[in-house]
Amino acid sequence: MSSIELKKYSDKYLSGIISCLKRNYSRFGCMHDLDVYKFIKPLITYDFSEEYSYKKGDYGYVLLEEDNVVGFFGMIYYRVKSKNGKIYSVANPTTWAIDNKYRIYIFQVTELLCKETDVVIDVTPSYKELIIEKNMFGFQDLSLKKIRFFSMKIVDGKKCFIKKVNSSSDIIDKEVCKKYLDNVKYEIKCIEMVNEINRRCYVMYNIVFAKNHQKERDVIKIARVLGVSDCNIFNENFSFFFNNIKKNENVTSVEIDSMFINENKIYMSSVEKEEIQYTRIIRFNKKCDIEYWDWLYTEIALRNES
Repeated sequence: MSSIELKKYSDKYLSGIISCLKRNYSRFGCMHDLDVYKFIKPLITYDFSEEYSYKKGDYGYVLLEEDNVVGFFGMIYYRVKSKNGKIYSVANPTTWAIDNKYRIYIFQVTELLCKETDVVIDVTPSYKELIIEKNMFGFQDLSLKKIRFFSMKIVDGKKCFIKKVNSSSDIIDKEVCKKYLDNVKYEIKCIEMVNEINRRCYVMYNIVFAKNHQKERDVIKIARVLGVSDCNIFNENFSFFFNNIKKNENVTSVEIDSMFINENKIYMSSVEKEEIQYTRIIRFNKKCDIEYWDWLYTEIALRNES
């Protein structure tokens, strides 16, 4: 009888992982090995600052049958900090590939994952994964849709000062500065918003080329919001942010997940928008007091793609 083993990721399994990905993802099937490696490289080389690192150098698991890779379970581990100074460990499962014969091991690895960290966030679950994780493992909805805004009205009588962050020295908030330094290497950008009473909000985003859902064959350039330091200020002054980004980044649309929207003012100011159903989920293995969750440190930020 052949031996099946679950082992920690190691670079020595890389060739087998690439072959496994090509067998299990149609998008990789016709790609050269080097191109597949370029895709997964950020997920198996990420390195965060000491304060936000967790299980440093650990990139997930491989499933082996007689030393042959038959499954890959990528993981991104990191920490988040609440305003009260409490620190929580987070795992973001990413790019799982398992040959059909061994799919039962998905349950074993998911059970293991739920014991490793305080929180698990799945930002790209397939429909099947969504059903399994919610029904069998107690995952909850974190964000239910993505909204793409194409045009916005400026609110009359309001003022908001927008400044692009060019370096970490431009950021006054120490925690935001640390996050910026960890994520800027993945082409994450940052904007500072200052409202009329001099309160600040930092918005981190990236620029990606994504499928136009209105015209399937078209690709559009979008700015995707990944993190917001103060959702209230962001919502109240979103039209200023939108018009600044659209002009200076030359994008067709600004995309926001629904969890960043807490007021109807954004919708009321929008002239043209598109809503896309897209569920992202979270499981709490420990009670947390995090006020605002975001996509920094996750595969959405690291891979910098739609």
